[in-house]
Amino acid sequence: MALNVTASGVLEARKEYNVGDDKTKRGAPDNKLISLGQDYEVRDWCMALGCTEAELRAAVKAVGNSAVAVREYLAKKK
Repeated sequence: MALNVTASGVLEARKEYNVGDDKTKRGAPDNKLISLGQDYEVRDWCMALGCTEAELRAAVKAVGNSAVAVREYLAKKK
């Protein structure tokens, strides 16, 4: 829950969600950065990119965690 004070001095509360870490979501990753910290994220990225875990980790090490950069790197490797 995040609290915010508007310009008129009204206190607002709103619930925030972090979709990237929503473990109930299945299928293709829904963000632009690849995280190797959770097994399910590694599995989902491997499925989405059509690569092995070792290939994914090597790609992230080579070009960083941008999904676009990793996708391009893996395409050049094939």
